[in-house]
Amino acid sequence: MPIVDLIKDNVTRFLPQKRQPGIPMPVSSASGGIGNGIASFEDEMPLSKPAIVFYTCQIFFSFLAMCCFASVASFQSKWKIGVSGLSGLAIFVAVIGIFLSATMLLVPVIYDKYDKLVRLARAIREDRRWNHKS
Repeated sequence: MPIVDLIKDNVTRFLPQKRQPGIPMPVSSASGGIGNGIASFEDEMPLSKPAIVFYTCQIFFSFLAMCCFASVASFQSKWKIGVSGLSGLAIFVAVIGIFLSATMLLVPVIYDKYDKLVRLARAIREDRRWNHKS
């Protein structure tokens, strides 16, 4: 099935490569590797699997909402009512949500694979905790 092979080859070009099973994982000491130059790591994926699932679901449901509001706008336009501002706003928010989720999903992968978008990837990776002292 050449179409399946073509899709598989194109997808593997953009996804990060997995570690080969023959390469041993680094071992850390009881101190966590401090001082001996060895750091532990789980895998080399730029995003965790729950984050990938979350962003993909967010893209899908934003697309579904956009389709629903587009059908509402089409119905309003058909009966010469005119598209309401709320329908237009909802379509705009759904499209922006799709672009935002796709950006959050693709920027770490592009940074990991091609070393592009360095500053944006660093800003996304930055820890944002609110340290409120009361």
